[in-house]
Parts: sequence; structure tokens; C-alpha cells
Amino acid sequence: MRRDSLYARRRGGWNRHALLILNLTCLCLLTICSVPTLALVASSAAAGSKDLLVVGAGNLGRRVAGLWLGDNEVTRVIGTTLTEESHAHLRALGIEPITVSDAVDMDEKFPNVLFCAPPRTKSNPDSSFYVQAVRDAMQHWAGQDHGCFVFTSSGGVISEDSGRVVSEESPVSDSPGVLPLLAAEEIVLAAGGTVLRLAGLYDDKRGGHAYWMKAGVVKGNSEGLINLVHYDDAAKAVQAALTHRSAQGKLFLVSDGVPMSRR
Repeated sequence: MRRDSLYARRRGGWNRHALLILNLTCLCLLTICSVPTLALVASSAAAGSKDLLVVGAGNLGRRVAGLWLGDNEVTRVIGTTLTEESHAHLRALGIEPITVSDAVDMDEKFPNVLFCAPPRTKSNPDSSFYVQAVRDAMQHWAGQDHGCFVFTSSGGVISEDSGRVVSEESPVSDSPGVLPLLAAEEIVLAAGGTVLRLAGLYDDKRGGHAYWMKAGVVKGNSEGLINLVHYDDAAKAVQAALTHRSAQGKLFLVSDGVPMSRR
């Protein structure tokens, strides 16, 4: 499938790239489309626990936590945040909140860990602490014999920008902005975790449409196609990766399969 230049919004920035559309329905059915099929065989239950640590309990993390709590009656979901601002809301959702600073001193290990914190935050605008944050999160994982570690990356790491089809094997960019994501991917894959490169995340309030409506003008080719994935669909993809151990040590591209133009 040909792709025009794409600006995918990834929680803090816009990355120009081309991204293969992967049908999310196929991912949730445990197959990847448009690339060699990878069957994800359901694993046995984690050793004595289905507990989940969510590093970055924001828009995506909260959705994953909700799915996890809905499917596992006796479980704990712990969500880390930078501040206590959202803690009351998280508790109402059944999530046990903890600040990142307190989590660093936590000795507990979890069978399942999701790292979905953004590379850039107000307190870390240059992503300088991002890779170390991923390493810290991995210290709280019990290991691949007990469950799964999922890291949400971005399709924006891919270097292709001339409209060609890309896949998980496509060359990646060497721009400084994507280097923390790539370094984190390598760490996670080497430890047996799963990497999901997500297309531009959106819902009714966030995403490319919200950016362009606020800006009042759409720059670039109005016919250029963009690839997106709704937060809810991305959460289902994360859930699939967390519950199928044959995804361990592998990397997947995730999009909703419905490209659209900026027009």
C-alpha cells in the first residue's frame, strides 16, 4: 500500500513518516496482516498472579487497566503518575495510584508490566531520563516466565517518508528525537518484552483533528494520507500483547487500517 507523507501525533510531537496499515482486528484475533503471519498462541496463566503495573497511567494506560480489571476478577492494577493530581480518579477506576518518585523505591515485582509513558513531559522535555525510566520499570518485572512486559513505541521511528509501504523490518530514523524510543525498544526486546509501534493516537478530544482545528490551518499536502489508531483500539492491542506470551521478544506495528487524508 502506498503512503503519502504522514504526520503522526504521538503524545507530544509530530513525526513525519510512512506507516504500513495493520488491521487492528487481525491483531486482536492474534494475527498480523500485510506481513508474514505470526500466530500468538495463548499462554498459561502467570505464576499465581495476574497483577499489572502500568507505568504512565494516562489516557492509554487507564484504558488498558480498565480492560485488565474487567477480565481478571481477582487482580491488582498499579498505575504510576508524575503527580497525585489524577489519583482520586484512578482509585475510582479500581487502579492503585503511585507517583513515579515513590515507585522507584518499590521492591515489588509484577508478572505483567505496561510501559506507556510519553518520551517527553514538562519535567523531561528532552527525553533525557526516558531510557532510564524504561530500565527502572523493567526492574519491577518478574520476568518472561511469569508474564509479559509491553512497551508502547511510535511508528514515527521509521525513516521512510516518500510514500512507500513499510513493515516492522523497515529502516528507522537516526534523528535525535527518536533515539530514546529506539534505545528503549532494544532494551525491552533484549529482555523478552514486546514492542508495539503505535500510529497516531486519537479520540474525540485528542489527535490530529484536534491539533488542526486548534491551529485553524492544515499545512502540507491536503491529500496526504495519515494513519491513526483510536485509544480504545490501541488498548485492545496492548491487552492482546499482555495476554499472549508468544508475542514476547517481538515488535509489531499497530494502526486502525483506515487511512484518511488531511482534507
